[in-house]
Amino acid sequence: MALDVFSSVRGLLKPEEIIIDNFVFQLHYRVSVILFLGSSLVGVAKQYFGDPINCQTASGVSSKVLDDYCWIHSTFHLRNEYQGNVGCIVDSELLQEKSLPPFIQPYYEDNRSTKSILRSPSQVLAQTTPDTSFYQWVPFTLLFQALLCYIPRRIWKSWEGGLIASFGGEAKRRLMMRGDAGDCCPETGFSSKDMLARKYGQYFISILHRNNGYFIQYLICEILNFTVDVVNIYLTDYFLGGRFMRYGTRALNYLSFDPVTRLDMPNPFCTVFPTITSCTFHTVGSAAGEQKFNSLCILSLNIINEKIYLLLWFWMFLLAILTGVHLIYRAIILLLPPVRYSLIVLRARGFSKSDSSITKSVLSHCYLGDWFVLYQISKNSNTYFFRYLLRYLDKSFNNQTKPSKSRGGKVEPRSDDSGRRSATLEEGRRRKGGHQSSEEREDIEASLSP
Repeated sequence: MALDVFSSVRGLLKPEEIIIDNFVFQLHYRVSVILFLGSSLVGVAKQYFGDPINCQTASGVSSKVLDDYCWIHSTFHLRNEYQGNVGCIVDSELLQEKSLPPFIQPYYEDNRSTKSILRSPSQVLAQTTPDTSFYQWVPFTLLFQALLCYIPRRIWKSWEGGLIASFGGEAKRRLMMRGDAGDCCPETGFSSKDMLARKYGQYFISILHRNNGYFIQYLICEILNFTVDVVNIYLTDYFLGGRFMRYGTRALNYLSFDPVTRLDMPNPFCTVFPTITSCTFHTVGSAAGEQKFNSLCILSLNIINEKIYLLLWFWMFLLAILTGVHLIYRAIILLLPPVRYSLIVLRARGFSKSDSSITKSVLSHCYLGDWFVLYQISKNSNTYFFRYLLRYLDKSFNNQTKPSKSRGGKVEPRSDDSGRRSATLEEGRRRKGGHQSSEEREDIEASLSP
């Protein structure tokens, strides 16, 4: 199981031979997945194979027992009057209560008022200071977020179905762009441009005007990437008790001051991830009475967590903004055909007038989905071959749309067989006075067929 996970992560780092997406898409299933997985593994290593918590030993209580108890039942921040003594002043702006929806708030207020008289002193203490129990779930939450980032990639690979791979990967290799070297030259590592252009061109023409669904599926996956970015931000904010949205900005503001000034300032790092907390240990005395011991605990794990989530804050917001800008760029491509033309010209580097006219001619025969397939091919081809492929497609389209008759009304002899067939049909019409039955026409056609 572990080997399968590591092999999958190693596969994310390996460059793909066939590219079926773009740079922004790859940031999600490569960088984001690796960041979340790496952060989760660091947390697991410290939490389950290290010493994440150390508590001050109470009289008659084992240090190991107290550590395990406080880790399992969670700890809470120190009271406000003691925070300055341990160098961690809670940032009140990160602890503002979030407003509840109108249909929930009345019930919540009524429920809280009816149960207020039943709260014990320890419950009152815990409710007046922010809870820190979420640190136990940090590795699992990060793992879940890594899976979320990989879902659009998995869906797109399934929908794509290997369409671009079916063209082949030979267009990235060295090509014989001059002269006639036959079909291929395996001893030199070169491939013939004519053979590849014929292969790519014929397959592209065979699927022409059938690719709009292919583009729509890709667009859905890009929108899904942006949705995952937003969901991850709000999921993290909910997981950290509403302290994540402004965590990065408050941290930058805090770090902008000198170390001496920071001692009297609210600390956003220990507000979200406290390193010194309080834990109340409950036990039963010899007379069957309840005994309580309050102990200070040091959460060394949060030294790592505060750095991890600061990095994730910058990454998640940056990726969400970048993905949103990319969706705007995609909308421009949908609405403006000249932009699609410019992208193909840039990929082929066809800046001459002849190459520009060829590109316009080819795109005039393509739907939106056909353009997208052509653009995908360009990312898996070298520039010279892609430009040659456009010329081949232009020639093929012109041959298909070429009129079979000249301006004078005479039949054009496009080949020897067609010319011979036309001449025989004309001779039959003259013999019959310009009239010819369908049976006689079929007999003539059969006699001329090979």
